[in-house]
Amino acid sequence: MAQDIRGVLVPSTDVKILFPNTLVAEVIGYEEPLAIENSPEWLLGKVNWRGWNIPLVSYAGMVHGDAEPVGPHTRIAVIKGIHHTDELPYLAIITNGVPRLQTITQGDLQAHEIKEDYPGMAFRVTIHDELADIPDMETIENRVLDALKATETANA
Repeated sequence: MAQDIRGVLVPSTDVKILFPNTLVAEVIGYEEPLAIENSPEWLLGKVNWRGWNIPLVSYAGMVHGDAEPVGPHTRIAVIKGIHHTDELPYLAIITNGVPRLQTITQGDLQAHEIKEDYPGMAFRVTIHDELADIPDMETIENRVLDALKATETANA
């Protein structure tokens, strides 16, 4: 008997990102982030969400090296941290459109072989003819924390 999984497809520059529904806390309108001096290009700054100043990440920039364009359809997906919740309870991912809820059964996913190293991407899959990355949250969280610590040191 197949078990359905609820996921959220978050549109990025060239690919969608598939998160478990339980990790997506909220999707909010785009706001200009507060810049973080000396940060990598994929760390776009910090945004205020419900009293938290959370890092805004370009997944496309971090994983694929592509700049994430900001336009009229840009949104921010607030993602719950899972590996370093004391230091990083939430992070934000810039989106290139409105994320959508997706019900997935085992037969809906087709895995692809990844021939290059993409730090931050665990798997690449096709869901109903749409290409999607499944993020490696541990790597993403570690890279964000490392970048934040490096900027604190450089800006001190």
